[in-house]
Amino acid sequence: MIPAFGEIAAIRERLFDLSDEQFAKLVGFMERTRDLSTGRSVSNEALDAMRPRLRVSRPPRRLNVERIFCRPFEDVLHSGPDQSWRAGRIARAAIEPCWAVVSQRIAPSLLAEIRRDIGELTVADLNWPLRFGPPLWTAARAAFDAILGEADADRAAHAALVGSLGGAAGEASFRLMARMLAIAEIVEELRYILSPKPLAALDISHAAAVSGQFKALAAAKATLWEPLAYFVIARMAEPIALARAYGGAACADAGLHFLGVTASKVTIADLGATLGELDAVVAGTPDAAAAVASRGEIAADQIAKLREGVRERKFTASMAEIDRMQQGLRDAVSRNVLEGTGSLIAGSLETAAPADDAAGEAARDALRQTAEARAHALWKCARFAGKIGMDRELAQTVKSVEDEAGQLVLDQIAALRRGSGRPDDDAIDSVQASLVHAVRVVELVAGPERANALRKRGFEAIERLRAA
Repeated sequence: MIPAFGEIAAIRERLFDLSDEQFAKLVGFMERTRDLSTGRSVSNEALDAMRPRLRVSRPPRRLNVERIFCRPFEDVLHSGPDQSWRAGRIARAAIEPCWAVVSQRIAPSLLAEIRRDIGELTVADLNWPLRFGPPLWTAARAAFDAILGEADADRAAHAALVGSLGGAAGEASFRLMARMLAIAEIVEELRYILSPKPLAALDISHAAAVSGQFKALAAAKATLWEPLAYFVIARMAEPIALARAYGGAACADAGLHFLGVTASKVTIADLGATLGELDAVVAGTPDAAAAVASRGEIAADQIAKLREGVRERKFTASMAEIDRMQQGLRDAVSRNVLEGTGSLIAGSLETAAPADDAAGEAARDALRQTAEARAHALWKCARFAGKIGMDRELAQTVKSVEDEAGQLVLDQIAALRRGSGRPDDDAIDSVQASLVHAVRVVELVAGPERANALRKRGFEAIERLRAA
């Protein structure tokens, strides 16, 4: 019986109360349910609810027909909120609509036979790709050829296909799936050679194997070299390593040179997608600064490597495009990390008096947590600022935050000292909490030495207040 959405809430609540055996059975049931069109959406929802535990105690995934279908292109899948297209990648969200179209053209008897033979096998069974892959991939290739042949020959058929795939991005994923399936056996052979994933670089034996496969596909270079390159790139820790190794004019191997050139394009496409997501971040939202700082650090490193590779003539890319991407990252850092930081820090420190109620105190604590998170984001951005030409702006902001945080809390202590008589303990405790917060901020942006100096000066002043 397929669980109702109310039961999915119960799964979330009891997720870590289940025994390992119970959890494994539940996962197995949900994955079997995915094979049923009537239960696919609910089972996907349930599996999403189980992801926190799946990350730490994932039982072997149950094998199913859809997973076998995806095997040739599983390395190039990317997770995203939609089917957004990018060079060399297929969105996971595109799998379901694409499989729904293709599976309609595959003999039901073949699908039923594979499902029966799968039984209770999981992906831990090492022989499943060779056992179940070739017959399904052959049938899927024929289905893709028929569908795309009809779509390319008739506008109405093309429009219907695009509509069933959710738009142009879905169609692009569909066409790449078709080309990946065309080299499914080659991909499977290379998968074991290019292991374990991810590789830092191709050694001599790796390069020879890859080059040999490009040569074997020379007659179909126009259509099949690109998907082969995408697969190899997906096995790498950093695609730009391939661009540097083979993207320059000095590379005499045609296949490896094509791989290097494609790797530079994929690097730029991935970087562009990341920067597009950062550009869409809404400034002022709770996680905006942290997202830009974390992902911006990786993007800045890629931009620096692209620029260096072009200057050293390791590969060819548009310096103007690299400059545009760098400016996009600079804008994201300015909008989400630099702008408003001073006022946020000041606002978290401006009131030293105890809050009048629990809600007010909770709001102040939340504001201080936000301010400390922003300070941490500022520190992370300062680490990569030099790679995108923002070292001066970051240094100025860091200095301003350090000075303002220290001065505000010291002014609060001085205000208590100027009052008539000894301040009450609540007022002293409140300003001490402000001091602790200010020290954290200074430590995050300027390091422990500067923070310790503020801590020492502030606590000495507070002790004098308590002793008065």
